[in-house]
Amino acid sequence: MKNLTKIQRRFSRGGWLTLVLLGAALAFSNARAELLFSDSFAYPVGPLAGDGPPPNSPPGQSGWTSLNLNPQVVASSLRHRPIRSAGNSVTLSDSNDANGDAASASLTPVGGSAGGNVWLGFLMRQGAAALPGFGVLTFNDGFGPAAPQFGVIFESKRYGIDNSIIPRMTSYSTVRAGTATVWVVVKLDFTAGQQMLFLNPSSANESDLQPQATLAMTPEFQASGFDRIVLKEGYSMGTFTFDEVRVGTTYSDVRH
Repeated sequence: MKNLTKIQRRFSRGGWLTLVLLGAALAFSNARAELLFSDSFAYPVGPLAGDGPPPNSPPGQSGWTSLNLNPQVVASSLRHRPIRSAGNSVTLSDSNDANGDAASASLTPVGGSAGGNVWLGFLMRQGAAALPGFGVLTFNDGFGPAAPQFGVIFESKRYGIDNSIIPRMTSYSTVRAGTATVWVVVKLDFTAGQQMLFLNPSSANESDLQPQATLAMTPEFQASGFDRIVLKEGYSMGTFTFDEVRVGTTYSDVRH
């Protein structure tokens, strides 16, 4: 009985140690995952400017302001599995073959010299367009260092990444713009200075993802990171609709 008690004590200590280590691992895992920005555009139909931030949004997320013309909240949301859609969506347009609607919202600064990964996800769809313009999500546009753009790249009619028009620094996917909703996912590796674009990824596991476009960050963007989300379109004589914009530190942040 005495030896059995010793074994029981050892097992008890080992069991508690296992539970403590497991709890610490889970806490570390949860600490690494952090939603930084999330908007489903559950606002009344009408101008986007002045809306937000949504209830229970991450700290540091602001409401939306208009950078150009009049972005509109429209009834109904974009839908694409496995993304849960709620609320309405935002449509940007232009009617004079020039820069069209643009809107901005702030978030807590991320990336930059601190390194690490930042994930971005959003739904978008092109409406009828007579010209090969652009519809993109970008950062810091008009406020700071030049930033990359993700979405339908100017004059290409394809989804991709664009660092600069002059000189041209662009990586295109083979996916062409159309009226189908596309789930755009971007991994920003600020440690390696790399940007990877995934379109309609079907797997829930990051290790299974294969990028459709990759492009090195500019040194300026790698050093600065970003503190704004900017939606913009132009030179299309048409519309682009955006929905379910999310920013986080893991792939799972933008997937759910």
